[in-house]
Amino acid sequence: MSLFYRKTSRGFVLRGYADTDFAGSSDFKSTSGYLFKVNECLERWSTTKQETVALSTCKAEYVFLALAVSDLFL
Repeated sequence: MSLFYRKTSRGFVLRGYADTDFAGSSDFKSTSGYLFKVNECLERWSTTKQETVALSTCKAEYVFLALAVSDLFL
């Protein structure tokens, strides 16, 4: 998934990328990662194993995207 925000008056560009490997481990938990860049500088990144077992790829992506966006604003 990709997130893009641009504020042209100040040249501020925020880009975010997130991906999830659905049920990729032996305990069926998904592994996820994201990164956020401001202009061309890496602002924040993380990779983690999800705490819950998602029943679908869509749910695994949705759960992690919510976590990534909330982490950006904290």
